[in-house]
Amino acid sequence: MTEEFEFHSNKRPNRIYISRSFPDVTSSSGIGERKLRIMSKVTDSPESYRFAIVRNELVLRCTEGGRQEVKLVFYEDDRSIKNLSLVRYTVKSGKPHKEQFIFVGTEIQALYNLLQLLRYIEPTAQKRSRDSTLIL
Repeated sequence: MTEEFEFHSNKRPNRIYISRSFPDVTSSSGIGERKLRIMSKVTDSPESYRFAIVRNELVLRCTEGGRQEVKLVFYEDDRSIKNLSLVRYTVKSGKPHKEQFIFVGTEIQALYNLLQLLRYIEPTAQKRSRDSTLIL
């Protein structure tokens, strides 16, 4: 874990990193038949957020920030995304501990579609809205 943490820590926020290609050993079409690459970008944030349980309720708490990384594992041939992960490390105990959340398959497209909808949504002041005609 230390080597991976060091690599993460030494990345620069003003760069995008792309790995060399490597075989997809999980492919059902044949081991290594398709090639993968990893694209990543780090950001440094002064604050972050975590879920916590307070009085039997799940709440969102602001915490000390740090370095976070977005990683895309994608197929080299058609650029389709195999998975997208949000990664950060905590070092409270002196040993780095990796925390990550991974989107796979249709979850990636649903997230992308949701983000794209921001361009077209016109929020109304002082009113909640629900639109079942939008397809994610």
